[in-house]
Amino acid sequence: MTPEPLYAISLYQPWATLCVLPDPRSLIWPEKRYETRGWKPPARLIGRRVAVHAAATWTRRLAEFTAGNHFADLATGHNPEIVAEILRRHGIDPGPQVPPRGRLVRPLPLGAIVGTVVLARSLRCTRGKVLHRALLDARGEIAAEPGFDQLDLGDFSPGRYAWELHQPRPLAEPIPCRGLQRFWEVPAPIAAAIRESL
Repeated sequence: MTPEPLYAISLYQPWATLCVLPDPRSLIWPEKRYETRGWKPPARLIGRRVAVHAAATWTRRLAEFTAGNHFADLATGHNPEIVAEILRRHGIDPGPQVPPRGRLVRPLPLGAIVGTVVLARSLRCTRGKVLHRALLDARGEIAAEPGFDQLDLGDFSPGRYAWELHQPRPLAEPIPCRGLQRFWEVPAPIAAAIRESL
């Protein structure tokens, strides 16, 4: 029997790793509970396990952001110090806040599948009452209000989508793979290797 296809989404680091690291305070949540985008994920993927691919791109600005340099803020509301703290909590050295000129330190895997998560649901971002951001379900009812720790890890601007992630499973060893934009089908041999390592 042929297994159903495994789909993946490519994310820049450090967000790819944060999506697959289990939150030690929870049984089902990853450290980054929501992947925020300007578009909905395909309905056929809701409730399914998807692979998280770390894009091959690594720039000085991403390196500084990952290391906690607050001058390297990549988007409004993101707090790089939170990112560095989470990585350290998991035993990952985020690198120097100001990388030396020349070759950049790469503390996280690039160009590889780093783990899988269940894409639990897609919620619409809107203004909230308590934290000024709320997430609406398909019926337009408030389904969640992301905590301060999550607001620092995504762009929850009204009109965007927050993809709720559950059951993170990081791979012990990342599996090198070429990524694509949006969701893409993982080649069968790589999908088999991912399933085998989980």
